[in-house]
Amino acid sequence: MYYLPRQTLSFRPADVLQTHGLFQVFNRKDFLDTLDSCYADPLKVNPSWLCLLNLVFAIGLVLATPALGSTDAVVVDKLRKETFDQAEIFYTNAKSLDDPIIGFEDAGFWSIQALHLMAVYMLAVSKRNTAFAYFGRFYILLKRPKAAYEN
Repeated sequence: MYYLPRQTLSFRPADVLQTHGLFQVFNRKDFLDTLDSCYADPLKVNPSWLCLLNLVFAIGLVLATPALGSTDAVVVDKLRKETFDQAEIFYTNAKSLDDPIIGFEDAGFWSIQALHLMAVYMLAVSKRNTAFAYFGRFYILLKRPKAAYEN
């Protein structure tokens, strides 16, 4: 069984990723449908997808700029005032659930998404060297023939 944050928190980071317009890793409708099914039956959650979800939470929390006084601002402020850096905890959870670096040679499409999200998170928290390393691995996987992902 894996830890899932309260469902009320889960839509906020997803919205942040989409509204900043920096990149699109997921189809929004598919992402939200998968998120709904994840909360409907949490025992059947795929660890790879949960890894991606935690990375979305981490990036969403770092990049969040909600309107002052809004419900989103209350949630983001609460998470940012915790004793431990919640974005870093989401990132660490993602890596522990299904690290795309392990099994790099047999990685599927999800690992391209994960490496992309990991690189963006590292850039957002000003860890450029690590971000460049993740982008390098992301690029290597991206250049593999399409047939390699159809296993």
